[in-house]
Amino acid sequence: MLKSGSAERILYKDVVRWSYENASLRKRSGARVPLLDEINPVLGGLSSLLTTKVEHIHIFSIVYRDKDLGEYRTLVIDFDDISNVPPMKALLNDIMSESAPRS
Repeated sequence: MLKSGSAERILYKDVVRWSYENASLRKRSGARVPLLDEINPVLGGLSSLLTTKVEHIHIFSIVYRDKDLGEYRTLVIDFDDISNVPPMKALLNDIMSESAPRS
């Protein structure tokens, strides 16, 4: 499911390097347990910890040459589904192995 995004066309030969990171984001669900907040602030803090959702995101940073601007740019792509990571890694590894100098 696509949440948001934009279209960016980058030629394979313009990719200079890339990196991958698996990160975790903590999001509060917004639910509170008012009774615990009133009884004891420590317990209230515990209730907010219990209602925190952890979301894993998979981030690719791709550095490429922009021919029009004559400079390097960085494109950041993130996925929340790990099933998209292996094909993306395989593609980027293939691109970088093709651009490596041959001896």
